[in-house]
Amino acid sequence: MKFGVICLFISTLVACGKAKLPDGSYDLDFDSELWKNKASLDFDDSFITMRQRMLGDLIDNHLLGKSSMVLIKELGNASDKMDPDGKGPALSYPTGPQRDSYMAIDSEWLIIEFNEKGLAYKYSIRSD
Repeated sequence: MKFGVICLFISTLVACGKAKLPDGSYDLDFDSELWKNKASLDFDDSFITMRQRMLGDLIDNHLLGKSSMVLIKELGNASDKMDPDGKGPALSYPTGPQRDSYMAIDSEWLIIEFNEKGLAYKYSIRSD
């Protein structure tokens, strides 16, 4: 009985951990060269781009704790369109059309924020 409750609890935590990102975010492993390719922003019939399909792995395994220089090398030059607080330092990358919305008319963005040591410590997925 205890083992079953523990397994249920762990399964719930794992499922909740992945639920923070929009549908399709865990479809592919992150690939730096593919991410930097302009075609990675082209979407298919399901309106999901390659960047969006790699987002989960990027965030879980390749993002936090890295400097902006390392991330720019891995992700390419950031856009200057989205700055969450207007103060910087932050990097922003378009990922594709807005997902998980009834009226998806906006673009989805990965916003990476840095701490006082210059290391990525926080991210968000936002729409413009």
